[in-house]
Amino acid sequence: MIAAVGDIMTGKSLSWRYRSLPNEETNAYNVATTPNEVLGEEVVETLNQADLAIGNLEAPITDKFYARGFPDAIPPSLTCPPETTELLNQAEIGLVNLANNHMLDHGADCVEETKAALDAAGIEYIGDPLTEETVVTIDQEEPIHCAGFNFTDKGATDSPEEVRAMADRLGEKDGISCLALHWGWGNTHALHPSPDQIELARDITDKGVDVVLGHHSPPFSPLNSTMGD
Repeated sequence: MIAAVGDIMTGKSLSWRYRSLPNEETNAYNVATTPNEVLGEEVVETLNQADLAIGNLEAPITDKFYARGFPDAIPPSLTCPPETTELLNQAEIGLVNLANNHMLDHGADCVEETKAALDAAGIEYIGDPLTEETVVTIDQEEPIHCAGFNFTDKGATDSPEEVRAMADRLGEKDGISCLALHWGWGNTHALHPSPDQIELARDITDKGVDVVLGHHSPPFSPLNSTMGD
């Protein structure tokens, strides 16, 4: 079983609201200390039962504090503290997506810091905004092949053609294939996917991809199941 959650933001405060380093008054690194506090008890229980749990890491993991963010960042500029990897492991989230609109809020160095922290914690990641996307394979009784892409007007943005090309690669692999898409380019607060999103998702599944995870819009959106050949 594959389980998935959307955005994971472990820092309770937004760094762009403050003009000084964290102190007793601002407490900008007032972090969650248990998975239940971040995700909720029922969600964590479901994740723990999955063969693979996937989440979207909303911001870079860093021990640096930025009062105003990277010069090119558009508020809110987010960070996740180093304790984030402990929370992810406790929740048994084995794979995170980095392809989103906040991962580059503080520049490439913080992305590298994030990748190093995930590597040290044994957590796989997809959607690295600094490199060309490759397939990550999770070893299970039936292998799970994953990739991630970002469609937003902030940060690294990928094209539908790149996604379709990756879908071709995933569809040829034995096992289960999963493609995570951060769809910030659609209607952010819409209750339904846009026609372009639906068309792209159908193209992807027609190419043999088993699971398409689209996320970013805060409201819950419909699930759709199709029967392949």
